[in-house]
Amino acid sequence: MSVGVILRGVLAGFVAAALVAFILALVDYNTTLAGSVLSILLWAALLVVTGISGWVAGRGAEHAGWIHGSLAALTLFLVGKVIGENVHVGQGGPLWVGLVAALIAGMIGGMWGYSMQY
Repeated sequence: MSVGVILRGVLAGFVAAALVAFILALVDYNTTLAGSVLSILLWAALLVVTGISGWVAGRGAEHAGWIHGSLAALTLFLVGKVIGENVHVGQGGPLWVGLVAALIAGMIGGMWGYSMQY
C-alpha cells in the first residue's frame, strides 16, 4: 500500500471539490433552487468528488486499487467533515451515511482507475 498514492488521490479530490463547489455556487446564485434539489446536488457532488479521488488513487496504485481508492475517499471525506464542522458549515446529518457513500464511491473509482492502467 502506498501512502503517496493515497495522498495524491486526496489532493485530486480537493481540487475536484473546489471546482464542484464553484459550479454549485454559480448554479445556486443564478437560479432559485428548492432546498431538496440543492441537497440532492450536494450528495451527487459528494459521490463525484470521492469517485474522482478514488480514481486517481486507483490509477496510481501498483495493486489493490480498490483499497487505495477507498482510503483516499475516506480521508477526503473525513478531512472535509472536520473542516466543515470547525467553520460551522457542516450538514449536521449522520456521519455514517456520508462515510458509507464515500467508501463505495471511492472503491468504485479505485477499481475503475486501476483497470484503466493497462
